[in-house]
Amino acid sequence: MSLRLKTGIWVEAFLRQAAHNGNYGAVVHKGHEDAGQVIVLIHRPDRMIEVLGPPPGPAHDDEGNRRFELAFQHSQEWQTLKPWLDKKQSFDSDLWIVEIDARDGFAGLSPEKR
Repeated sequence: MSLRLKTGIWVEAFLRQAAHNGNYGAVVHKGHEDAGQVIVLIHRPDRMIEVLGPPPGPAHDDEGNRRFELAFQHSQEWQTLKPWLDKKQSFDSDLWIVEIDARDGFAGLSPEKR
């Protein structure tokens, strides 16, 4: 049996781990504490943003870990990303948006290939 963390607890643990690894992070939009989907914005040193979101299908793998995939093939600029995020929020009020300043990789997340 796999244990699935409530979204609020998962986000808190993710931000603590990011801080422990020297990356600053914050919740931009707080969604449903128990079961909201999570979008993670990873800010790169070149001011571009990688976007990780839930893939189609189950939100968790067989071990209970959250699944993520790259929402875009290439990193984005904030001006391009903002309208997309606004649209996502308008459709899903339970959505969490988390930002991380990460100098290396995906802040401990492993996005799946599309």
